[in-house]
Amino acid sequence: SIKGLRVRPEEESDKNTLREDQVIEGVAQAVGITQANDVENSMPLLVRVGRTRFVAGGIKGGEGIAYHTNSKKNGKRGVKGSVTVYSEGRIIGAISDIEAVLVPEKVVSRLLTSS
Repeated sequence: SIKGLRVRPEEESDKNTLREDQVIEGVAQAVGITQANDVENSMPLLVRVGRTRFVAGGIKGGEGIAYHTNSKKNGKRGVKGSVTVYSEGRIIGAISDIEAVLVPEKVVSRLLTSS
């Protein structure tokens, strides 16, 4: 469950605000990057999002964002963890269980170019 996630049509969204789905993708990348040093030339891709809670307002353009991660390897290429998201010193949200997989960059390129 994702508490506090707002779904808005693109024309109604504030283009200068980071959307919640973008924050979640950033969290997956942050968790993956913490373990990527063992897997050369890889990119973290989101696999699963567990309990998620957004507690403060959005992140506006120009504001800083920090992902405080606690992660560990989960198999050869998997990563599991939890993350608290901060912006300008305030807690924006937390994900208590997130999984990412480290995929070789060349595989990601092939996936994105095939249709």
